Amino acid sequence: MGMKISNITIKILNHLINEADSLSFFQYCRSRFNSKELPPISLGNYVERANKYICCEDPIYIIVFLYIDRLVERHPRFLINSFNAHRLIFTAIVIADKLYSDHCLTNQQYARIGGYRLEDLNKLEWDFLSLIGLNANVTEEQYGIYYKKMIELAKKLNV
Repeated sequence: MGMKISNITIKILNHLINEADSLSFFQYCRSRFNSKELPPISLGNYVERANKYICCEDPIYIIVFLYIDRLVERHPRFLINSFNAHRLIFTAIVIADKLYSDHCLTNQQYARIGGYRLEDLNKLEWDFLSLIGLNANVTEEQYGIYYKKMIELAKKLNV
């Protein structure tokens, strides 16, 4: 395959974000995840920076992909766009890293890496977990399904 799973995840999410951004009503889907302004850093660079300090393994990004899919399945009108993607993805990374990595940082460390105040990250984490129905568990079977989904989607999008 050649390309890192984290890069594939970002390219797939960027494709979804570009589709959502092209819809005229995306600005009205408000949540704690929305920024008032577009972030000054690309999603890819933001995740790369976060990964530099969190040291996530590729499986974390498959779980992030699964979490985002769970969110969208539970809330079909929730659009992932340029105004909320950074916070959504970072929060998903934090939750996945806490649950599925051999190492775990403190929330203060995660907040510093993501550029958030601790209180804000705590709220984002709670909101994200609520949006996915407090279901952060991923079975081996689900992981395998989403790995295959990700690879198929990457091929379909020529990623």
